[in-house]
Amino acid sequence: MKRKGIKYLWILALLPLIKLLLVPVTVATIGVSLSSCCDTCDDTTTVIKTKYPTLTINPPQSTAFEVAKGEVVNFHITAKSSANTNKDLAKIYFKATYISTSTSWNTTWTPKSTELQTFSKDFAYTVPTSVSSTEVITILIQATDVDNQTGSKTFTLSVKDLSGLNSYTDIVLGAQNNADVGSFYATSINKIYKVADAKASGQTYVDFVYFYNNTYTATIASPDNSDVFGTEAGKIADLQVHTWNTKNATRFKNITNTISETDWETLTKDKATQRYTAASTSELKLAPYLTDASGGQIPSYYAFKTGQGKYGIFRVTAISDYSSYGTITIDVKVAK
Repeated sequence: MKRKGIKYLWILALLPLIKLLLVPVTVATIGVSLSSCCDTCDDTTTVIKTKYPTLTINPPQSTAFEVAKGEVVNFHITAKSSANTNKDLAKIYFKATYISTSTSWNTTWTPKSTELQTFSKDFAYTVPTSVSSTEVITILIQATDVDNQTGSKTFTLSVKDLSGLNSYTDIVLGAQNNADVGSFYATSINKIYKVADAKASGQTYVDFVYFYNNTYTATIASPDNSDVFGTEAGKIADLQVHTWNTKNATRFKNITNTISETDWETLTKDKATQRYTAASTSELKLAPYLTDASGGQIPSYYAFKTGQGKYGIFRVTAISDYSSYGTITIDVKVAK
């Protein structure tokens, strides 16, 4: 009995030491168990398994960029079903929203039977020529699978005037006997002058002079056209251009083919210059026989070069009266 008691007491004495030795073993075991979940993660990492379709779009390479009116923006779209759910793609959606008007345009593509896991589409989106030069367009591209799970990407297109041109509309000029409307126009500052003001302060600015006579009918001329302005018989003296000290040398070339509205809206400095240099007609000091669209006529388009070497194009939108008392309305695009 004495020996058994002593042995029992030794065991009781060793119990705390045994517990102490067992603790690190347990901790080490737990540590191995945690680290085996992710070889490269620490114990705060959460692994998320996506169940949504994915979208890869390139080009465009950036999600926000500037565009010009009429510019074509190419999108290369690749949609894939979720690798975790393997659910088929149901549709791919493209939507353009115009911030200033809160209007939108959209289209939807339905994958074919061979495209249910991976769908690719090259789509060319054209920025409308009708939008303002400060418009912001939001493009939303969305892929949806058969479980109605979606993946999406958004692009922001800021419309900017990248043409290098100043654009002026509804410029009304009066013929030489029209006392109410000025006959002189400065393309560089978009200003109309009457006779007295043109002589006093507009000589260095005026590029266009409008008149009407029987020889050339409705006409826009360069101030330095001595064949038109003067006191001799058949010349125009009322506008007093012949008394100016400074007469800008504007030159005109007729554009025989009408410019479409899209081409007009997307006109650039380079294109205006090319139109002038490529025109087969001669360089003239006037743009004669101007017409609008009344009576089935073809509206006139003329390329021009100012005395300061700025290229541009004007078009006729209306002529109120084919006489020396009438007015002409033009739109002008000219290099900045």
